[in-house]
Amino acid sequence: MALEEPDRWGGLVDVPVEPVGGSVARLVEVLAGGVGVEDQVAVRGGAVLGRRLVRARLSGGGVWSPSGTVLVTGGTGALGARVARWVVERGA
Repeated sequence: MALEEPDRWGGLVDVPVEPVGGSVARLVEVLAGGVGVEDQVAVRGGAVLGRRLVRARLSGGGVWSPSGTVLVTGGTGALGARVARWVVERGA
């Protein structure tokens, strides 16, 4: 909807099932437009969170050591599948 009808898009707010720790106050803040230009956020406790991709830092030897969650785009192609296996073998 956001891409096909941008004039009609109001945004997306992900909220917890049970309101806890100031989440209701943060939801009101989001709905009142108090979070800037973000159009997709998550309310968790007393925080409003937005998505971000950040550049991975290199370890001492200049080689990236994957950990946690890794996004591999084009993962269905030959090179993408190889990269996906590589990161899993190294701890992602």
